[in-house]
Amino acid sequence: MELTLSDIIRIFKRWQLLFWIVTIGVAILTVGVYKILPKEYEASAVLKVEGTSGTSLGSLGALVGVSGGGGKVDDYIEMLKSQTVLENAVKKLDLVSVFFEEKDIKKLKEIGYDDNDLVMLAANALSENLDVSTLGKSSLISVSFKHKDPELSYKVVNGIIEEFLELVKRTSLQSISKKKEFLLDRISQYEKSLQDELQKYVKFQKEHGIVSLQDELAVRAELFNRLRMEYLKSLLITKNLSKDNALPEDELSYFQGATEEVLGQLINQLVSLENQLVALKAMYSEDNINVVSLKLQIDDLKKRINALKLGKTDDTKDLMSLYKEDMNRFLDVEPEYYFIQSRLDLLKNMTTFTWQQYIQVALSELSMVSPVSIVSKAKLTHIPKTLSTKLVGAIGGALGIFLGILVVFWRETSSKFITDHIIYSSERSISNYHVVRMRNLEKDFKKLTTKLLDLDGIVLITSPNDNDGKTAAAEHISRYLSKLGKKVLLIDADSLKKTLTSKYNLLSSEGFSDSSLKPFKIDGIDFIPSGKSRDIPVIDFERLNALKERYDIVLIDSVDYESDPLTLAKLDSISEKIIVIIAEMNSEKILADELLSNVKSKLHTVIFNKVRWIS
Repeated sequence: MELTLSDIIRIFKRWQLLFWIVTIGVAILTVGVYKILPKEYEASAVLKVEGTSGTSLGSLGALVGVSGGGGKVDDYIEMLKSQTVLENAVKKLDLVSVFFEEKDIKKLKEIGYDDNDLVMLAANALSENLDVSTLGKSSLISVSFKHKDPELSYKVVNGIIEEFLELVKRTSLQSISKKKEFLLDRISQYEKSLQDELQKYVKFQKEHGIVSLQDELAVRAELFNRLRMEYLKSLLITKNLSKDNALPEDELSYFQGATEEVLGQLINQLVSLENQLVALKAMYSEDNINVVSLKLQIDDLKKRINALKLGKTDDTKDLMSLYKEDMNRFLDVEPEYYFIQSRLDLLKNMTTFTWQQYIQVALSELSMVSPVSIVSKAKLTHIPKTLSTKLVGAIGGALGIFLGILVVFWRETSSKFITDHIIYSSERSISNYHVVRMRNLEKDFKKLTTKLLDLDGIVLITSPNDNDGKTAAAEHISRYLSKLGKKVLLIDADSLKKTLTSKYNLLSSEGFSDSSLKPFKIDGIDFIPSGKSRDIPVIDFERLNALKERYDIVLIDSVDYESDPLTLAKLDSISEKIIVIIAEMNSEKILADELLSNVKSKLHTVIFNKVRWIS
């Protein structure tokens, strides 16, 4: 059966009383059951994670292989719910006897469970009512537990917190100890490497007489001076001058000017280094690395100054030999020197950085020992954790609506009676039908009668069941047709009930069942009562046909199909047209189908009577 929206609306209208009884009843029942159920008491505490990412080791973590993300809130939540914390809480609070009765404990031990197994089972039972979660996106952690015993609830929460904080403290101390041990080992390695490199560096300086340049500006100045000296000395080598020959005037002038400029710079550097040496000697001994390095630089500068002074006195031979020696040393040794110096600077930086990180870890040791603090402990409460009555009622109402819908459709589909005239008529292909509403009988029968003006001859009115309203329909139709000017004869052929005959107080008169066709005048209508007999009527066909000639229409109020199908069959044989009355919620579907099938050839119209709702 395919239902449209209008069909569903009609179904709910028809069964609305049943629907509301189920809905309201379920809602009331839900609230009542909820009130008598045992209540649970909830205790909760709040913890705060001091640092959501722990003490970060920064780039040192990548260098030494130590992760710095050990204090995440999610990690602490998992730790709170861990088996270790729960089992320790169970042991401390002796919760095995809370979750298991003595007889159950005895049975478990008989099948091989020991005390540790019972503790584990109790911890699992404890976790079922334990809730651990963050408060929003903050670093606050809520720990709550529900139980019917309020005192047990708050003891469990506080016991779990204590065991958790103890575990955090132990793991944090272990972590700190390992980090400190690792850092100290790395620092000692760096210091040893630095000491070795410094010794190599000093040895290299002594062997090659290299000036340890102080800063980037000094490096640039030194290289610039060397390039100038290279140019000036290359002139002497190219010209291959002797002591007797002289340079051209313009070249000699440039040579002398440039040489004096370089000489002045070197003398200034010499003075500065000698001042530094005096200051260092006041603080350090002669074998100090910095003192030795400055002495080497001063000696190197003095050689260069002497070389330039020799150049001014035209001692080109000494100048050239010194130049060659200096340039060869510069070209061969300088790259290695700068590599050693860069490696030494890197080791210095690493050592300094590692010491800074070690200090940071040491200073943060107190916070690392207890990175979680208690914001509020659980408190004992005797107020149960319950839902509001309105919310429970709303839940019950929603459940009631769902069940009400199911009950309505079950009642509709399981009913053996006609419950929807439109659905029924469409399924049985009934095209000519009329609807009479229960609350508008008079009005609807008046409208219906105006559509039955074409009725003539002998018309039988019947129904599938008793109390379908066929007698009332026959009386209304005959009266309104009479008012419309039709000559109507109404016959009570229902020998079982004799409703019209009884109404008009004609039970003692002979009538249709006695083969008496003498009409009575009742309320302007010619009426033949049922008669005294209750058997199948003996019909005088000749007199009935004679009566038919005197009237426009003869209406026969027949027996219903269920009560006396034999009488109905005989009346069917004398009728020319048949009107079937089907009352919703009264006519059985099977009987209605059988009746419609039997009178199909003479069926004029179907009247759906006592209809509650129409669209």
